[in-house]
Amino acid sequence: FDSKSLANNSPQIVKLIGKLDRKKLHLTLSKLIQRHESLRTYFVLINDEPRQKIVEDFDFNIEYFNCSHEKIEGVINSFIRPFDLNKAPLIRCGVIEIEENENVLIIDLHHIISDGISGEIMLRDFMDLYNDEEIPELSLQFKDYAEWLQREDSQIMISLQKEFWLEEFSSFPEPIELPRDYLRPNKKTHEGEILNIELTQEHSKQIKHLADENDVTVYMLLLAVFNIFLSKLCNAKDITIGIPVAGRQHDDLEDIIGMFANTLPIRNFVNRDICFEEFLQSIKTKLLSCLDNQDFPFEELVDELSLERDTSRNPLFDIMFV
Repeated sequence: FDSKSLANNSPQIVKLIGKLDRKKLHLTLSKLIQRHESLRTYFVLINDEPRQKIVEDFDFNIEYFNCSHEKIEGVINSFIRPFDLNKAPLIRCGVIEIEENENVLIIDLHHIISDGISGEIMLRDFMDLYNDEEIPELSLQFKDYAEWLQREDSQIMISLQKEFWLEEFSSFPEPIELPRDYLRPNKKTHEGEILNIELTQEHSKQIKHLADENDVTVYMLLLAVFNIFLSKLCNAKDITIGIPVAGRQHDDLEDIIGMFANTLPIRNFVNRDICFEEFLQSIKTKLLSCLDNQDFPFEELVDELSLERDTSRNPLFDIMFV
């Protein structure tokens, strides 16, 4: 939809203290890209269908910069730029030298080949390889997972999950209309602000205690509170909130870099005639049933529902809870 957007860039920034061996850094990153096929993957359209291709030989260069502490943010912002999905690797690396023994490592890659857990795997493997530690070879790659998804038994399982989600959205939820100061833009821009609120230790204890009392997780409890908050704020009963799931349902997928994550649209009806504890149990039941059906891709659900697309909104939900 927007080839110049940076919304799908997934940068990681790490401060490195100590003398940096540039030759070893390049060798380490090359080994990392060689180890994970996802980092050597690019995408082409064949008959208007996307296909992944994996290269064996790749050109990889590290971009080096020198600057003061005050100018680091500007260098990082200029380093993060759009990717061309037709060219591998979909990963870039930069190093900002601040002083002789202080550097900043920037690794930027496209979300199509990685997710949040992939970032953790990549950092762990990078540190192990740089420190000359032995790491076991990978028995599977992302393409093996993709092939497994296409198997007949997997497709049967996913088709059953599809029925669950089509039933969940047999009617379409109304968009959540937040009270706001300005008109919504015609096209979403991904611009925004971050507001940090830190709970006290006492509040945290009370939340955990309330969750234990009701035999739910803290996540379920806070999701219930968030639904009620939105219901009151928007004067609405039908609330749909997106939640991310890791999508790594099997132990063999724990060490693979790739885009496994999925998004689940969780739909709840806030009934003001019941007490909070009853609503909390309904949230628990709904969340567990949705998690049992988490393999059906969100984008396929959007296609199946034939939703009328609105460039100012995300399909099905506008709010995520992470």
